[in-house]
Amino acid sequence: MHQIVSAPVDSSRRWWVLAIVVAAQFMFGVDAFIVNVAIPTIAVELHASPAQIEAVIAIYLIAYATLVVTGGRLGDIHGTKNVFLAGVFGFSVTSLWCGLAQSGPELIAARLAQGATAALMVPQVLATLHLLFSDTSRSRAFGIYGIVLGLAGAAGFLLGGVLVTLDLAGLGWRAVFFVNVPFGLIIILAALRIMPSVPRRAGTRLDVPGAFVMFAGLLCLIGPLLFGHDVHWAPGIWLVMAAGVAIVAAFLRLERAVASR
Repeated sequence: MHQIVSAPVDSSRRWWVLAIVVAAQFMFGVDAFIVNVAIPTIAVELHASPAQIEAVIAIYLIAYATLVVTGGRLGDIHGTKNVFLAGVFGFSVTSLWCGLAQSGPELIAARLAQGATAALMVPQVLATLHLLFSDTSRSRAFGIYGIVLGLAGAAGFLLGGVLVTLDLAGLGWRAVFFVNVPFGLIIILAALRIMPSVPRRAGTRLDVPGAFVMFAGLLCLIGPLLFGHDVHWAPGIWLVMAAGVAIVAAFLRLERAVASR
């Protein structure tokens, strides 16, 4: 999902750029795990049902997984730097929304938006590494990326426990989302100053309908598993799941047919 461009790209400060994009990747990785630590507190304070709590985690990953390819293509079309900045800004704003949520459904909606903005941000990390490290330093750059990616999960659990336990300014679980805001702003300011602009890649097309169809299919498939118990596994739940299976199967067949052309 990286760009192939013929125009030269300024790589004089590529190690600083590496630090910026890897910091964004770290923020995404931490956020994927940090919320797990705060779940018991969130459930009590927002009076959220078990299904809603599970959806808070699942919807973030569903949104990210279904839109990540679209995010990569947007980077090709509009430039890696532009989409990266949009993604980090969106991730910071939606993290603020998560921290301000007053109910389970609102937090689910905020996490959906947060996962979608992460899908804009994360693909640009690998695209930037491919562009700036085309020589023998590439293995070292990707080694650093891999280490940071691995540490993000452990850091998420640790940081989540610290923030919830300390209860900074009485924020409680909300701090696990608010912490993304200042870090996101720092990343944006650094990227504006240091990250080079990358020429757009001609000929790249978006498959927005495909992304939404896949999202709808996964939502129909996974949603009933989350909320089925709350509605006592009503017959309609099974119909929705069957629709989800059909949508995902049809999408995969269509994608294979397009790829074989």
